[in-house]
Amino acid sequence: EAGLGIVGLTLDIALMQLAGLERPDDQLTETYREVFGAMRRQAETDPSLAEPLFPGVAAMLDALVARPDTVLGIATGKSRRGADYIVERYGWRQHMATIQTADDAPSKPHPDMILQAMRETGARPERTLMVGDSSFD
Repeated sequence: EAGLGIVGLTLDIALMQLAGLERPDDQLTETYREVFGAMRRQAETDPSLAEPLFPGVAAMLDALVARPDTVLGIATGKSRRGADYIVERYGWRQHMATIQTADDAPSKPHPDMILQAMRETGARPERTLMVGDSSFD
């Protein structure tokens, strides 16, 4: 439950909340990155350890990709490195017109990621839909 409550937040803020801290802890964030990187490398040799998608995500993206009137992009609290890993792992690169990360703009719920994605793709606000995986999305 605690893990789901921080989905979408940048790593330093997520760890701060999970640890009950008043401000981000750089050492905690760096240690997490090191451990997570090691776990991700293990998953490359043992796919059963890989990060799963939320149920229905792959089918939803397949359906959206098939629509000629739809342009897709990603706005994520992940770092650029983390987003690139997921996009490459699932073969989504050619389907995404824009990818916005916590390295590019303030994390959600701040609107900059979505606004930047709209500028990059020429999307109009009245024709834009953001689908999130957390309440603050």
